[in-house]
Amino acid sequence: MDVRVALDIVPMEAGHGGTGSGIWTYTENLLRELDRQATPGVEILVLARRPQRDKLQAQFRRLKFVGVAWPRKGILARLLWVQVVLPLLCLFRRVDVLHKLATETPLWCPARRITTLHDFYYEFLFEHTAPEKIRWHEKLEYAYFRFVTGICFRKSARLIAVSDETRKEALRRYPGAAGRLVVIHHGVPPSTSGQLPSEVYPPPSASQPFRFLYPAKFMAHKGQLSAVAALEALQVQYPELLQRIQVAFRGYGNDNDYERRLRERVAASPAARHMCFVAYEKMKTGSELYAGFQGILFLTCYEGFGLPVTEAQAAGVAVICSDLPVLHEVAEGAALFVAPADPAAVAGAMRRLVENPAVYADLVAKGRRNSLRFTWENAARQTLDVYGQVDAPAAGPAAAAPLGRET
Repeated sequence: MDVRVALDIVPMEAGHGGTGSGIWTYTENLLRELDRQATPGVEILVLARRPQRDKLQAQFRRLKFVGVAWPRKGILARLLWVQVVLPLLCLFRRVDVLHKLATETPLWCPARRITTLHDFYYEFLFEHTAPEKIRWHEKLEYAYFRFVTGICFRKSARLIAVSDETRKEALRRYPGAAGRLVVIHHGVPPSTSGQLPSEVYPPPSASQPFRFLYPAKFMAHKGQLSAVAALEALQVQYPELLQRIQVAFRGYGNDNDYERRLRERVAASPAARHMCFVAYEKMKTGSELYAGFQGILFLTCYEGFGLPVTEAQAAGVAVICSDLPVLHEVAEGAALFVAPADPAAVAGAMRRLVENPAVYADLVAKGRRNSLRFTWENAARQTLDVYGQVDAPAAGPAAAAPLGRET
């Protein structure tokens, strides 16, 4: 019997964030692989706003795009779409399985629901920020996402966590989800080179700059200010070494106030000439994003997966990142882990990477091998397995067969 699956991308903006923005990167690559792997017994509808449909549908052969006239922005419009229009559209289209690619799902829906959990950012924000520093629109967004996240955990037949750490956090916050959580890691762009890592990006000579990319959205928890402090520490401790280092910040401006403060801090820094901002635009491939850089800095305070780490590893770029459990999970030892709030520790890791070619070459080689664990092909295949489980006649948390790394 055929299964009709609907994926909802109406609340998203195609390309909004570009390569390196987690949820859209996940969506774009998952759609591409589902299009390759979908069998005749599985019909996949992609619910998209009409401009999205017009941009995307020519790229796919098997996926069917359904154009919807709907605004993207605004919590009220989003709430009306998810809770009213979407379930009615599923009813009208006779959808068997609805896959929400972020943490929103209808309170009522005739289709069985699957939700992908990327992180618990708003919970993290409110638990680690003084109340007076939380802006009114963040409070409104938190109230909305707290409401819809609760619905997801009550109503979803399956919850796809993008990392084991996200699964653990989900169980701490919603213990009733045990039995419905499955871990499906993100993928990384496939390598286009058959050369050894040390031959792809050899360590620069002492006369060449060592270029670090900081690939993250401009948001306070992403930690760009920690990189500025680390360069200033290098300025004091190892001024000759700093002459070889350049750091380029690239990110989408999610938080305009934070981006303004970051730019002002960089401009006023004694190490300002060793930092720059590169234009943010849609990249064709992950390799294009990391080309020309020898290392990345990723001093984030919170992540659900950490795509820049695995993307950089796949591109043959050495990684310095925060000492977070989730980044240990995805990097698996192929990175230099630091406390982001310790400028001296970050500076020490940069010094170690720049001054020691053996450390650099070892990290690049280990990173390339580690990145082979993550493919969008595997992510799509496991997602299709989840569709089959949920649509099975006896489907349900208790009856579904074990899948992958399930609780």
